Amino acid sequence: MTYSKPSFPGHLRLNSEQAKRFGGAEFDNATSALFVIDVMARKLARRRKNFNHQVVADAISKTIEKMQTEVSNEIQRMETFLKKEGISQRPNYSNPLERKFNISSPR
Repeated sequence: MTYSKPSFPGHLRLNSEQAKRFGGAEFDNATSALFVIDVMARKLARRRKNFNHQVVADAISKTIEKMQTEVSNEIQRMETFLKKEGISQRPNYSNPLERKFNISSPR
């Protein structure tokens, strides 16, 4: 019997060369590193009762939230600049990078 596993599909379109570089290999490296940290922290927590996996998870979450805030602030700053300068037209890009992904849910 095969169980149904919940996941959240996503789609990311990256236009600029800087975004494509980050969204390519750098993004893959970061997600792999986070996965390894999670696996190792869980393993340490099972083997050493004094090791607190939640502290590691909280530290990572805090770092990600800080990065998310910085990105959101930069987006807001750029939108304010565009509005102030009367720029409403956005450029088209001839070769965007399309990334599809699934985020697994534990429930």
